[in-house]
Amino acid sequence: MNKKQIIIQAIISLAISLLVLLTCFLSTYFISENEAKTILTNYASSIANIYKNEEDNEELLLKYDEVLNLRITILKNDSNMVILDINNIDNSLTSEENRLSEFLNNVDKFYYKSSLTLDSEVLYYVAENKEGYLIRVGQLRSDIISSSINVLIIGSICIVLINIIYYIYLYFLYKINFKMLKNEVNKLSDLVTTDPFLYGKDGFDVLSTLIDDTRVMIINNLNNLTLEKEKIEYIINVLEEGIIVLNNKKEVILINDFSLKILETKKENVINKSYKFMLFPLSFEDKIKELEENENLNHVELVIKINSKDYAFVFSKVKNDLTFKNTPVDDEFIYTILINDITYINETIEMKKEFFQNSSHELKSPLTSIIAYSEMIKNGLLNSKEEIKEANDHILDSSKRMKELIQNMLYLSSLENNVVKKDKRIININELIKRIVEDNKIKIENKNIDVKIENYADLALIIEENDADILFRNLILNAINYVLNNEGKIIISIYKDKLIVKDNGIGIKKEDIPNIFTRFKRSDEAIKINSEGTGLGLAIVKHVLIKYNFKIEVNSEINKGSEFIVTFDKSSILAK
Repeated sequence: MNKKQIIIQAIISLAISLLVLLTCFLSTYFISENEAKTILTNYASSIANIYKNEEDNEELLLKYDEVLNLRITILKNDSNMVILDINNIDNSLTSEENRLSEFLNNVDKFYYKSSLTLDSEVLYYVAENKEGYLIRVGQLRSDIISSSINVLIIGSICIVLINIIYYIYLYFLYKINFKMLKNEVNKLSDLVTTDPFLYGKDGFDVLSTLIDDTRVMIINNLNNLTLEKEKIEYIINVLEEGIIVLNNKKEVILINDFSLKILETKKENVINKSYKFMLFPLSFEDKIKELEENENLNHVELVIKINSKDYAFVFSKVKNDLTFKNTPVDDEFIYTILINDITYINETIEMKKEFFQNSSHELKSPLTSIIAYSEMIKNGLLNSKEEIKEANDHILDSSKRMKELIQNMLYLSSLENNVVKKDKRIININELIKRIVEDNKIKIENKNIDVKIENYADLALIIEENDADILFRNLILNAINYVLNNEGKIIISIYKDKLIVKDNGIGIKKEDIPNIFTRFKRSDEAIKINSEGTGLGLAIVKHVLIKYNFKIEVNSEINKGSEFIVTFDKSSILAK
């Protein structure tokens, strides 16, 4: 409320008071008039009953002459002469009026008339008795409205005084409120402006402006907070690990989608409820108790198998140092539970264990052959040149196989650890494929394999030369090794963004396809047709694909052949 509003309110209050005063005045006037009419009627009736002739004049004079404000006039209904006139101020003026006509026209009626004798408006009432006398009684209008005038005067004085007091009260109330609100304005000004009274002198207008500015600022901040909350929730939900936060009461206050998926529940079923609603095993409660009872313990771990997967749960107790407006947050501690899927880690450990076992076995076979033939030569068990030559050939073949196996193992290890990095070059894939086929020409001819290269596009990749050679050489050798003699057919199709190697070899069982890129994983059919394979070729292919973000698709049917489709990442393709 500002000064202008206070003045308007005071004017409205005054107008309402005047309206009430006018209503009281009119009400008092009409009441007084009705009372006067009743009194005049009673006087006229009383006089008409007792007045018989002129002899009663003296009795009427004695009885009514002392009645203030009452005028009585009596005429005979056939004469204009006044028989009796009580409380007439100036009788000399009586003859000037035609009273008989007036009386006869107003019998049993009330009427106002300006009296010549009284020089004022008078309310009259005329009555006629049985004796033929006309009795008119009257009362001055000024006497009738005197009460109303008193009400008007006194009421006006009271209204003026009350409104003055009310206005003073409003003004002081305004000053007090203005002082309080000015302090609030100064506080709000810290948020939106450095000078809160630049807008004008009226603090209420300033406050209104500042409140509006503050409202806009709060809405913007809320929108920003909502946006930040959505960002945080998005980040938390896209994490490939579970996050659960418990308050001091062990109630869930935050849980992400990864956790909900693992626990096979919905957010509304657990949020703001005890963590026990998530149907955790009893071991969870033991771990939380362990954190509570040991002040020096920051976190504990628990590994649980859920739906054939291994998950590591890490329980932590975090001291809550957050404050809001210098007021500490209620929860002294909060508990966090991080969930990690360690199935792959465990599988990797098992794979490494199996790898060392397999590699030891694979190395052992050629090494045993080398040692055996070497000892036979050393001990003189082989005498003829032909036997010694055959033994040396076996030793050489086994050595080559060991060398190939060790080279593949080292190369695969370097790919896995991303150790060996060479400069990328532009490699013409069409020429590389022709060279790889040419390098294996003897093997292709020995098996009588029909190899066809279909150049649908000139393809050049930006890739390390060794990686390109290893990738395509292993794919082509894989096709050569697993097609049947005299019946083999291989089609290599080169497109602008992919390469397809298709053969009519032994094929792969549907259930074995996911395992063909695993180290040393070879099907029984593959071992039968190529017993000397290392089992590392397609594993190396997989890691080269991963290194360059290439994709591979395998279509195969047992005894009908296989099709390997390699799709290249756009960033590695040289634009023509």
